[in-house]
Amino acid sequence: MSDLFERWSSTYDDAALQRFTYRTLHDAVVTIASSQRPGTILDVGCGTGQLTRRLTRLDWAPTVYGLDVSTGMLDRARHCGAPLIRASAEALPIADHSIELITCTESFHWYTDQRAAAAEFARVLRPGGQVAIISIATFTDVGASLLRRATAGRSTIRALPPHQIRAVLAAAGLMVHEQRRVRRPTPPWPTLTRAGRNG
Repeated sequence: MSDLFERWSSTYDDAALQRFTYRTLHDAVVTIASSQRPGTILDVGCGTGQLTRRLTRLDWAPTVYGLDVSTGMLDRARHCGAPLIRASAEALPIADHSIELITCTESFHWYTDQRAAAAEFARVLRPGGQVAIISIATFTDVGASLLRRATAGRSTIRALPPHQIRAVLAAAGLMVHEQRRVRRPTPPWPTLTRAGRNG
C-alpha cells in the first residue's frame, strides 16, 4: 500500500477540500491532547504532517514524533518540526512504555494487520497512556468503487465498525473510554475511539 501513498504524496495537500475535511478531525485530536497534556506524542500514519505540526505547537511543548510508511509522505512532512520515522504501525521502532499519547487519524483502516498495530500501540504506551484513533467506520459502495479505480484495484482498506475496533483494541489490552462520530463537512463521518493502557 505504501506505493499508493508514494503516488498521492505530491498532491495530497493540494486540494482545499482535503484540508477542509481534515481540520475537524485534527481539532478533535488536539482537544484530547489538550485535556491530557502528554509529554510524548506519537502521530502514527502522520502523512504530510499536518496534525504533527499542530501537536508540536501545543503550549506545553510535548515531544512529538511523526511516523509513516511512505517516504513520499514523510518528505512532504519535513516542515512539521518533529522527528520523523519511516515504519509501519504493525512494527513500531519505539521503546516499550515510552509514549503517553498515540494519535492515529484516518490511517487505521489502511493497516494490513490491525490487531498487530493495536498490540504495538499497547506495547509502546506508558501505563495510563492513551491512543486516539479516528477511522472510517463504513465505506460506501460508491466510495469503494472510486477507491478501487484510484488504486488500480489494489486497495486494502479495512473499515471496521466501532464494535470491531473496540474488540481489536480490547484484544491488545486497551480499554476503550470513548467512541463517537466526528462530523465533518463531507461524509463518510469517521469514528473517534479513545482507549487507554491501564497497567
